[in-house]
Amino acid sequence: MPRTLPLDMLVPPPLVPPPGRPEPTPRHALLLNPFYAKDPHASFGKHVLTPSLALTSIAGATPEGWELRYWDENLLQGSPPVDPLPAVVGITVHLTFARRAYRLADFYRALGCTVVLGGLHLHSCPEEARPRRRARDRRRRRALAADPRRLRRRPAARRNAAAATNGLRRRPAPAGRSSTAARS
Repeated sequence: MPRTLPLDMLVPPPLVPPPGRPEPTPRHALLLNPFYAKDPHASFGKHVLTPSLALTSIAGATPEGWELRYWDENLLQGSPPVDPLPAVVGITVHLTFARRAYRLADFYRALGCTVVLGGLHLHSCPEEARPRRRARDRRRRRALAADPRRLRRRPAARRNAAAATNGLRRRPAPAGRSSTAARS
């Protein structure tokens, strides 16, 4: 007999904008774990038993004076919160819910919030995240144009060396061995 699921487990909650046009609340952050459709043949409750440690780690490292709210759309609590409207929204991105994460990012950005995306999916598919990065880069360029002292440049030789080695320092090969020799 095929399993059926309630609609709440298949369809993400609606994104409801706040009434009026409120300003983001300073020093208020929202950490969001996006919704993903549940599979009736997979392990139910996995998201409840193992919450995203990335977001909880960020919460633990947040300086005093910030108000944090953690929202997991998979707990079926309804639409993500907009009251109070957060100044910063952190969203974790995984393959299973990348599209939803991007929709959430666009939603909160349109409300004037600063959005920070992170997660393994962004590292494995940087070309997919690039269009979302451009907005951040444009804001940074505008800020630098207003105050060029904010740009601290490393000397070109150090910058090029770091880029060539991805910032890693290489140790010389042991005596009598070349760096390409097969290791036993």
